[in-house]
Order: sequence, then structure tokens, then C-alpha cells
Amino acid sequence: MESKNLTLENLPNLVGQLIDLSILINSKLPESKSASNVDLMSINEVADLFQVSLPTVHSYVKKQILIKYKMGANTYFKREEVLGALFNSKSVA
Repeated sequence: MESKNLTLENLPNLVGQLIDLSILINSKLPESKSASNVDLMSINEVADLFQVSLPTVHSYVKKQILIKYKMGANTYFKREEVLGALFNSKSVA
């Protein structure tokens, strides 16, 4: 979606596209059976969600688009923050 096409006439179409995107994202989020992992995503899950490479996720961290959390050698992201970055960022890529 391009913001330059934002007009009153095409607003319903853009809202529909946002709803479709939201449904697509929710369908790609893995179902977790463990309550302790519900709020965390691995770096691979974030890359899959954004459909980008791991180095691109690292660049999002460097640009402070995403906040990473380290547990030992593993990197995690809070699901709520990832989704917030996705919906609040003008352009993630």
C-alpha cells in the first residue's frame, strides 16, 4: 500500500487491505502450547512474519524498530512489540 494513494474515495479499499493483511499475519503466527512462550517470538519467527532475511531483522533492531531480548545465546522478541512495530511503522522495509 502506498500512502500517496490515500484518498477518501479509496479509503474503503485500503481498510479492506489492512484487514486482509491482519488476517494473513494472524494466520502465520504459530500457536504455542506453552503459556511461558506465548508472548515471545524467535528471530526466525519474526523474519518469517515480516518475510525478510535474518540480517534484515538485525537491521530493524539496529534502527530501533524492534527491541530484542537475550536469554543466553538466544534472541527473542515480544510478540506484542513486533505486531506494534508492524502496524505502527510507516515503512519497516
